[in-house]
Amino acid sequence: MNKQAKMKPRSIYSSAKLKRVILLAVTIAWGTAFAQPSFSERMAGTVMSLWKDSFSIDGKPARWTYDMGVVLKGFEALWKKTGDTKYFNYIRQQMDFFVKDDGNILTYKPDEYNIDHINNGKLLLALYRATGEGKYLKAAKLLRAQLLTHPRTSEGGFWHKKIYPSQMWLDGLYMAEPFYAEYASLMKQDTAFDDVARQFILIEKHTRDAKTGLLYHAWDESRQQSWANKATGVSPLFWARAMGWYAMALTDALEYFPAQHPRRATLTGILNKLVNALEQVQDKKSGLWYDVLAYNGAGKEKNYLEASASSQFVYAIAKAVRKGWVPAEKRSVAEKGYAGLVKEFIRTDNGQTNLFGTVKVSGLGGKPYRDGSFQYYMSEPVIVNDPKGIGAFILAACEMETPEKIVVAADGSGRFRSIQAALNSLPDSSDRPRVIFIKKGLYREKLYLEKNNVVLEGEDREGTIIVAGIARDEWRCGHTDDWGVATMNVGAKDITLKNLTVTNNIGFDYQPVTIDCPSDSVNKYKTIRRDGHQMALRAMNGATRLRAINCRFRAYGGDTVSPWDVENGAWYFKDCIMEGGVDFYCPRGWAWAENCDFIAHTGTAAIWHDGSQVEDSKTVLVNCRFKGYDGFLLGRYHRDAQFYLINCSFADNMRDSAIYRVPTANTIRWGHRVYYYNCHRAAGDYAWFRDNISKELAGKINVEWVFGNRWKPASD
Repeated sequence: MNKQAKMKPRSIYSSAKLKRVILLAVTIAWGTAFAQPSFSERMAGTVMSLWKDSFSIDGKPARWTYDMGVVLKGFEALWKKTGDTKYFNYIRQQMDFFVKDDGNILTYKPDEYNIDHINNGKLLLALYRATGEGKYLKAAKLLRAQLLTHPRTSEGGFWHKKIYPSQMWLDGLYMAEPFYAEYASLMKQDTAFDDVARQFILIEKHTRDAKTGLLYHAWDESRQQSWANKATGVSPLFWARAMGWYAMALTDALEYFPAQHPRRATLTGILNKLVNALEQVQDKKSGLWYDVLAYNGAGKEKNYLEASASSQFVYAIAKAVRKGWVPAEKRSVAEKGYAGLVKEFIRTDNGQTNLFGTVKVSGLGGKPYRDGSFQYYMSEPVIVNDPKGIGAFILAACEMETPEKIVVAADGSGRFRSIQAALNSLPDSSDRPRVIFIKKGLYREKLYLEKNNVVLEGEDREGTIIVAGIARDEWRCGHTDDWGVATMNVGAKDITLKNLTVTNNIGFDYQPVTIDCPSDSVNKYKTIRRDGHQMALRAMNGATRLRAINCRFRAYGGDTVSPWDVENGAWYFKDCIMEGGVDFYCPRGWAWAENCDFIAHTGTAAIWHDGSQVEDSKTVLVNCRFKGYDGFLLGRYHRDAQFYLINCSFADNMRDSAIYRVPTANTIRWGHRVYYYNCHRAAGDYAWFRDNISKELAGKINVEWVFGNRWKPASD
């Protein structure tokens, strides 16, 4: 083994530019420390066991080959997903084996004009972005220089290799174009994107089968190869991994393509046609893809489901959905494929996770000559833990393990302009969170959240505003329940809200009005009050496990934040602002509010609780602050309730009035349960909120103490 390969890699911690990555790692680790390793992590562990020092394959000395780059792209995705620096360090270790301080690359021979050699340049750019070290950019410039003189077809398409004259292979698009596009983006070479687009368009034009939409493995412009169709120049069959390379190349290159480039729409159109064609040949039973696609000729029973191509398709389709380049419903194609991969090809032996079912290699021409026949493809060996398969699987797993993200933008720059339209596009059920990312803007719409496992994530709390105006008194005149009474109506489980402002503006924009109200038993009409119930958030019975992080909920009147399921409700609020009138924060069941601000505009209480069904239910407020109109009151209850206020602060103008029980005919079974610890008011503490629980108990009060085994919101 080369001595350099055994040198301990420099730690990521040595670079100041990576401090933010370390902070990310710590943050992520806090939430996942006790989770089982994911399939991507387990497969990465296998890689680090098999190739500890360098990528020596089949007992041969390590060389600058594309196999290594495929695996390391998987590691890059895993590093970004987890924040774990060991994956970055592994990338650096492997690349430093080849990249010298002057930027030269060990074993790389540019005069071979082998398009495969460009692939590893993606990792050079990643390392340069992360560390700023010049040697990585110098090495990347060497690869870019190859493309300047690389031989081309008459239309400008890159030859696959100098030894394969006049030939474009689908494989080559993955090897060169994503690097080419990223380099152009980094170095501001905008005209290069015309050339990148040309490569995709040319090979699709020459290899696409009009009947199936599939792409043949390769195209020979000269028609000189015996495998080439004499009329069209294409090879005989649709090899799955070749199409996998092309699909991955499209999704990876598009990531760097300028939004306004005139060929961008052409490329996304090609991608959509490709995904549709792949869906048609996906095996219905397993969710996987065969080594040779759409083959019905002699010997078809020898065809087999293949791991690397299936991984490539899963990765490309899932990423395309996440980026909004193909319709959201195509996610199910990737989900079926990923489930099949895990079921058919992933096995664990003696603690090591292994990937079965990858064909070692398939090509065209060369010595001995590969004729592109079905018999040829079936003759290549299928092996365990092939690096091409492993790299593609890690990429697919990272994509599938990352919550799906759909972009909404009021200005039309996302997939949807409307948040509700994005919600409606989701499948009815999922065992994974679906993320809807909402760009800054004003969204005048009422929302109905009826599907479980959804994250609504705003770009910026103060700039991402959802607003509607609904008076509950008016709503209930024409409806028998509250479904639709709020700006945000929640009828689902496992909902997360982040970085949003949700406003019911009926009180802020108040105009006096009297309406007909048949349900009013006395007057048959109702005058809408400015300080009446005005819900920004209303969670219905059956909706539970809702988290709101860094959100603002606004109304002028009462019941602004109304998460109501007294038997099973579990609600978590952190770093939020809530404002309104009477009982504007009124959870039922179990609730936690941490580091929140409460602002009372009017009303006879700011906070309220209903814990009347289960004695253990409670509302806990930790490190919260209260302010409002002169003489505002802190809280009240009508039914059994349990309040804990820990380390809270109260504005000087808060009235000297404790949380109180409203005169009621309701039976209070468990007494007056209102507890304080270390709460203060700058102008002096009132006697009623002096400590009435011990320091020991206060120290035990945390999220786990509140929810017990019902929910772990901080780490979910």
